Amino acid sequence: LVFRVLLPCLLFTNVAYIKLTDITKDDIKVLGFCLVSAPVIVLVFSLVVPLFIKDKAKIGAFVQGVFRTNVAFLGIPFAISFPKLLNLLF
Repeated sequence: LVFRVLLPCLLFTNVAYIKLTDITKDDIKVLGFCLVSAPVIVLVFSLVVPLFIKDKAKIGAFVQGVFRTNVAFLGIPFAISFPKLLNLLF
């Protein structure tokens, strides 16, 4: 319930009420970093993991697990730490 309904509603309301004048160059840099680093992480792990795991069926699951775990542990703190970008009222 929390991840499928409440979190998307929170993110939508935060983004819907953002004022473009409140966004700084630093916010754009962080957003760009996040957008670039996510595919890079997947690509690097897709190339490195087969060196250690020989079963091809397990490689995809491992890479996906690494990526999703990082998003869960790092994504929400990143979102909370940029109140101007998401217009959070904490």
